[in-house]
Amino acid sequence: MSLSSSRKLIIAILVASVSPLAIADDLFIYNWARNLGVQTSAEFEKKTGHTIRQAYYDNEGDRNRNILSTNTVDYDLLLLDAGTVDIFAASGMLQNISELNVGGVENQAKKYIDICGPYGMPYAWGTIGIAYRTSIIKADINSWTQLFNPPSEVGKRIIMQLDDFGTISALLLALGKDMASEDIDDFHQALALLKQQMPFIKDYSLGMTYAEQKGNLSDIVMVMAFNGNADEIAETTGQADWKYVVPKEGSPLWIDCWAIPKANQSPQAAIDLLSHLNEAKAAAQNSMEVWHSPTNIAAIPHLSDDFFEDEEVNPSAAAMERSYSEPQLSPKALRLRKWLVFSAKTNFRIMEEQN
Repeated sequence: MSLSSSRKLIIAILVASVSPLAIADDLFIYNWARNLGVQTSAEFEKKTGHTIRQAYYDNEGDRNRNILSTNTVDYDLLLLDAGTVDIFAASGMLQNISELNVGGVENQAKKYIDICGPYGMPYAWGTIGIAYRTSIIKADINSWTQLFNPPSEVGKRIIMQLDDFGTISALLLALGKDMASEDIDDFHQALALLKQQMPFIKDYSLGMTYAEQKGNLSDIVMVMAFNGNADEIAETTGQADWKYVVPKEGSPLWIDCWAIPKANQSPQAAIDLLSHLNEAKAAAQNSMEVWHSPTNIAAIPHLSDDFFEDEEVNPSAAAMERSYSEPQLSPKALRLRKWLVFSAKTNFRIMEEQN
């Protein structure tokens, strides 16, 4: 064999022995802020050579509009709620993850695999409720009606999400209505409730985003929140009196799933991250970093006692009994929800201009 042939053989053997993980790529992720552990990310980057880069959203409606406007070409991996996964998958925008070689899928709870479907990979789940400062609000907050008709001491210090899912579901629960309602009268009542709340609204945003911007100068005292947000706000602002509650009318349960856009023609880095996050110890570490409940049942033995004892991320049986999975919404229900969000934003803008 010639020297040239020997070299070719050696090169061929080396190339064949290189695993996909040895091919390093930038991985562009569209995600909530503070929703992927720093240490978890660093360990993944060290193991694979990939570099994680993230863009953040703090509103599901704005997220969806941005994704649709770019046709997903800006991102390699998206974090979506389960309902949006279904909608985007039906539009042909996502890859079928069940057909990709993602490791550790067997560690995921079957119910979450079923909810995220073949186009999503389960990540985290939780409740939506009310977070408030107990040193300022003396009333026992236990109802959605107290968020929409708050005690006078709240003043203009509420940060409120305004999106198609959580906000509207909370409004319908406050009114004693079905979260999947298609009744226009229900939505007119919901808009009236939002108008009643508007004098108390500082901004329509995410409480955690405002807290990060203001730090210990933050003056908000009540927010609509995902579980885990109250602890994050308290840590960020130094205000230890933040408390999170699941209202007596119940909570819409959120379930987040990873999705890979159809436009991502080189999905190996995304596949590698999903495989890493599916590992039991990595999933547990990440959950304790971001303080959200994992969908990964293999992670449970590796979670800390502090995590299990915190009812904000590990809801009590009573809280779970009055929590509801995201309903399958009809096209009419989706249109009514979008109308309500648009109407609320328009009314709030007019009120602010008049003041």
